[in-house]
Amino acid sequence: MLYTSGLRRLHQATDKRFVRRQLKCLLCEVYEEMQNSKEKRNIIRRSKLIIIAIFCMTIFLILACLISKVGFLTSPRVWGVLYQENLKYGQYISIYHVMIDKKESAITFIYVINNKICTIQDYDGIRETFNDYLETHPDSFLNDEYSIEIEIIGTKSGGPGIVQFSNIRSNENDDVLLYDEISDMTITQEAVKCNKISQITGCDTLRSLHLSNVELDDLESLGKLPSLEYIELRFGYTKTDVLAVRAALPDCVVN
Repeated sequence: MLYTSGLRRLHQATDKRFVRRQLKCLLCEVYEEMQNSKEKRNIIRRSKLIIIAIFCMTIFLILACLISKVGFLTSPRVWGVLYQENLKYGQYISIYHVMIDKKESAITFIYVINNKICTIQDYDGIRETFNDYLETHPDSFLNDEYSIEIEIIGTKSGGPGIVQFSNIRSNENDDVLLYDEISDMTITQEAVKCNKISQITGCDTLRSLHLSNVELDDLESLGKLPSLEYIELRFGYTKTDVLAVRAALPDCVVN
């Protein structure tokens, strides 16, 4: 009887130790599982943070690129005209930089050609697209007595200059006079497919023209520009050339 009772107590003690060991093992497993689960959550959290950081950096770089081209904070003000221009002439030119001077009420758009062959009519279409935008958006700040210049260059390094447009009629004695639209064009011989005066056709709203090294092969073609008021022969011309242009265009101011 005493032997049986002792065995029973021993068995119970053994069961208790076994249960404690089992509980201890179970608790260890639960703890390890919790640690693993916590580690997994940390890994997932870190992965999400990395993805968010990469996404934010990408957006930042894109915005930085846009801002560097069109100016900080002022860029949304010109997105409309840039978008409209890109729709029609994105295959020919790409926006490179926009400079806005609020103090002087001046803005300059600089485009780079996309290695496409352009005629003077293509370039003049860019000018007309700007004018269309100004006409259809009378509330744009560009209509608020801003002097507007559009420069088209061959490379991002700054040259060669090809065509330039503006709404500046004259800039003498620090007195800037503006046309009511972009009506001024400057052409150099570097302009693709435009190294002769006879190629300047179809520019019906052009009012002033500046030429450098463009061959004066057909002066009568200038007479077909109905709005032309002023011509400046800058580089590559003689006094004889100036007199010949004056004779061909008696109603035009020629310098």
